[in-house]
Amino acid sequence: LDGGAVWFGDGAAAAAPTLACGCAGRHANKENESKYDIFDLSDARRVVKEQVMAMVAERADNIEEVVVVDALGRVAAVDVVAVAPGIPAYRASIYDGYAVHYDFDTPSPPTTFTSTATITAGSSSSDGGGSSSSGSSSILALPGNPSSAFVMAALFAVPIILRLSGVKDDRRCELQKLRCTTTTPLQRDSVRVEFHRVKLYWDNEKNHHVAISTGVQRSSRALSLVGATALLEVPPGATVVAANTWLDAYLLP
Repeated sequence: LDGGAVWFGDGAAAAAPTLACGCAGRHANKENESKYDIFDLSDARRVVKEQVMAMVAERADNIEEVVVVDALGRVAAVDVVAVAPGIPAYRASIYDGYAVHYDFDTPSPPTTFTSTATITAGSSSSDGGGSSSSGSSSILALPGNPSSAFVMAALFAVPIILRLSGVKDDRRCELQKLRCTTTTPLQRDSVRVEFHRVKLYWDNEKNHHVAISTGVQRSSRALSLVGATALLEVPPGATVVAANTWLDAYLLP
């Protein structure tokens, strides 16, 4: 339970320890709104075990066994899709571990660039409501997680701001690109281009730059930015990028 309160009953006062699941974990003065009854801890363990074993049996064909090292960066999860609007229907749902997944045909873009403007009644966007019209505003939407927000800002926001500031030299507005090779195999997305945070070094023996990964590249892991000197452009594909592969790297300012 995320943020719920868990209470174990007094063993001396009851035949068996009891477990209460409520919603008072984050709001001590808020009335417990959960509709679940209090039940024995032994019964709770039994129910959880039965449900887990049932899910394992149902998905037996999709279970993959890997060693711990190969599991690094993976997520043990499945999509949870709401079967109807308003489910779960009670307010305690935000604390009771429910998740809702909106199923899109294609993945959403990591960033969006658009413009807003005031359009008078009877006119269309082509009559003066475009990005160049008076009173219009340009909007660049960045992702919510820190690492992905940093990458999108470096690739898009900073060049845009420099251009708007009057800088005309492309070399100053855009991240400088160079070729380098990878030192280790890299996981990649099957659909999207990814920008892997790396440290660039000059290899005297190879006589060119090499890229060393900063570790796990989750968008929520800000630690992957520590020490990064470049963004390695990793193209999409179904296989792992092998070590010693030539790729483009964008130097961070």
